[in-house]
Formats: sequence, structure tokens, C-alpha cells
Amino acid sequence: MHLTSNEVGLLTEETFREFMALGVPEGVYLDYKLHMKPLNDAGKKELLKDISGFANAVGGMLVFGALEPKASLTPEERMVGTKVDEKIARQVEQIAASGLDPQISGLRFKLLEFADERCFLIVYVPSSFTKPHMVVSQGYRGFHIRHSESTTEMDTHEIRESVLSSATAEGKARQLARDRIAWNASRRAGAYFLLQAVPLTGLPRPWEVRSTAFDRVWRGYDRVGEFKFCDLKASSGRPTIDGWRANGGDWQLDISQNGHLSLVVANHEREKVQANIGVGLERTIVSARHKDVFFVFAHVIRECLHHSQSELPFLMTCLYTGADYTYLRMQGPKFAGPFEASEIVWPEHIRFPGENPANIAEEQFSELFFAFGGSSKG
Repeated sequence: MHLTSNEVGLLTEETFREFMALGVPEGVYLDYKLHMKPLNDAGKKELLKDISGFANAVGGMLVFGALEPKASLTPEERMVGTKVDEKIARQVEQIAASGLDPQISGLRFKLLEFADERCFLIVYVPSSFTKPHMVVSQGYRGFHIRHSESTTEMDTHEIRESVLSSATAEGKARQLARDRIAWNASRRAGAYFLLQAVPLTGLPRPWEVRSTAFDRVWRGYDRVGEFKFCDLKASSGRPTIDGWRANGGDWQLDISQNGHLSLVVANHEREKVQANIGVGLERTIVSARHKDVFFVFAHVIRECLHHSQSELPFLMTCLYTGADYTYLRMQGPKFAGPFEASEIVWPEHIRFPGENPANIAEEQFSELFFAFGGSSKG
């Protein structure tokens, strides 16, 4: 057992004591370090080996200032504390940012200061989809991996398997996205948006999508008043084979236990568009109002991560069907379009751990306009 990224970020003296009382042994997910060693060349290299070792395996957590569980020690006796303060914690973060190639997205550093002045540093390391990560320190170059209770140098086979697993993770995510596209195509007609967020790593634990917390997501309790065009508020939902599905009049939201989210939003917006012969004919349109489609999905992603206490990298994709008879409303009475093909397929985006998915929503909205030769900024 180890804590999630959000749980580490929310640690207090009380909750850290509760965790230590569990007596979780060292293993592939957890490493106790009694002391924070001096951050000289040797200390930096050892720190980088430990961090990269977790990232190159399945993720985990370093706890500085604590002893591993023993029958002869109480939880209180194990919480010794170490010499660490905000300056040292920042230095550790900087070393991790500059001494690993590629950098590890989603690292979290939590400094805890007890009332009796004992200090602890907890480093959360996510499972990485960009592994293997190489230690680059003072002329040293090396790959390391966490095993059951130790971190060792990776052999040629492990490095090769690590590279292949990263490529496979992206391949699996793309296949899941393609499967959902095909599933919708076999059941839907007309113009619609299909947005997806597919995890690029495994979850620490399955999402409890039928819980009260996730009930808030599909009912839209945390989005009241934020989105006028598309708010994704449903009065009811139903279980699916691997998650939960909620429907509104023009939309369908699927949340899977494995972290896969998909949103379908039908586009029934129609306006009179001036034709070549000078007659205004009603056509399907997209406009600035559709910005809500992208941003409400980003909001849902954030809610799911919050309620699941998880932090994941996502492959984010988007598709729009019916593009060959859809026009883009520009400023005033101007329209662009229709698109030259029946579908608009967005470039893939990677949402890294800790990144606000709204940043990607902004890019996707702009890309909708670019597809028609326009600009979202008018």
C-alpha cells in the first residue's frame, strides 16, 4: 500500500501518524529513509537513483525521517524525524527536475513539521509512461529500477522492456479511443462531438464510480452556474459493464472504473447561412458557444481525479462528425465552411500529472476554429 498523489498533498501530522500506525512494510511501492543525506554529489546521485527507480517501476513513495516497521518499535518510535526544512525540500525538488532525463511529470514533495519540531519529507513518485528515466549527475549516466526492497541498476533486458511498455501504454490508449469511436459510429448519426480522456498508466485502485462522490460528478453539483450551453447535469444514470453512464437530452457521459472518460455531445445548433445563390438556408453550425463542450469535459476530469484521490496522465482526443455539412459562425454574419471531410479529428494531446486539463480544452477549442480556417479569438 502507498498513498496517492492527492493524499500525499493533503497530509497533516494527524494523517501521517495514522499512516505510520498501519505499519506498511517497505516494498516495491515504499521506501523509508531515516536521514536526509547531505545533498553533495554522492547524495544527489543516490536521491536521483531512488526517485527514478520508482518511476521506472510502478511508482511509489519515499519517506525521509522514518524507520521501517519492526516488532520492537512502536509507530511513535519509528517517527524519528530528519534534518529537512523548506529550503532543503525545494533543493530536492530542483535536483529531481534537473537530474533526470526525461523529467518525471507528477512528482510531489510534502514537507511535514510536527508540533514537537520533528520534520519529515515525503516524495511521491508516479508510475511513468515516459520511462525509462536516466540519472544524469556529475558525469554519471545510469538507469535504475525499484524491486521488492531495493533499487538496483537496470540491465539491458529491463531497459528494453521499459521502453516497450511505454510504447505499449500509448498504443493501448489509442486503441481504447478508437474502439469508443467505432462503438459510437455504429449507434449514432448526425453531427456530434466525441471527447475522450484515456489513462496512460494504471490506477492505484479502481475508481468507485458508483459512490456518492462520483454521484456529484454526473449530477453536476460542482458545476452549478459555470456552463450555460453544456452543463452535463443529469437526474439519473445507470451502471455499465465497467463503470457508469449518465445521459442528458443531447449528451452522454461515460466514466469507467479504469479511469477512461468519454463525452458525446450532439450538435443541433442551426442557423440560416447565406448560400451562393443568395438564399439563406438553415445549416448546422458551430460557434463560440461550443467552447463549453471542451471546458465542461475538462472540469469533469478534474472532478474525477479529485474524488478518486488519483493523479493520472491522460491521452486526450476529440472527434467531430457531420463536418461536411457544418459551418463555423465567425464574427457578425460571417460563416466559414463546410469542412472538406465528414469528420474533424483533433491532434492528440497529453495531459501530464498535475496539469490543468482546461489548458488542453483551450487548445482544442482553438483547433476547432483552425479547422475551418478561422480563429477562436475572432
